[in-house]
Amino acid sequence: MDMKTLLEHMQAHHGRCDQLYADGENFLLDEQIEEGLESIKSFLNEMERHFQMEETVGKDVRSSFKRGPGGNPGSRRNHDDSDATA
Repeated sequence: MDMKTLLEHMQAHHGRCDQLYADGENFLLDEQIEEGLESIKSFLNEMERHFQMEETVGKDVRSSFKRGPGGNPGSRRNHDDSDATA
């Protein structure tokens, strides 16, 4: 998956999470409690999944960046402590 496709995928998933939250809020405001709780539950599950995807991608990107051009370990030594700040 290239970065544009990855970015589009993450943006679409984030939009889905936003919609689940908005739906849940609207259900609850309309006193449709069961539907609202189900939507909020789905929102929370999808947000957890979203965060896990971001963490996985972040680790992969940092690992690739550390290897540098051609996959040479240590070619980006001045960024070795990026894990500590990310």
